[in-house]
Amino acid sequence: MPTNCEGTPYGWMLIEQKKTTIISMVLAAWASQNKSGTIYTSGRLGDSGYYLVTQFDPDN
Repeated sequence: MPTNCEGTPYGWMLIEQKKTTIISMVLAAWASQNKSGTIYTSGRLGDSGYYLVTQFDPDN
């Protein structure tokens, strides 16, 4: 969890549906049991409290 995302509900972050490449990378990493990496965010999405993921770099 990025330190700037403290306070997001349940510790969750949001990847917008139109960001299909990022979604695919996260799902592939999760399926390969590699559940760690660097997450870049762009701030909160309105009043939802969730932070938007803009980039994900999985650890090797």
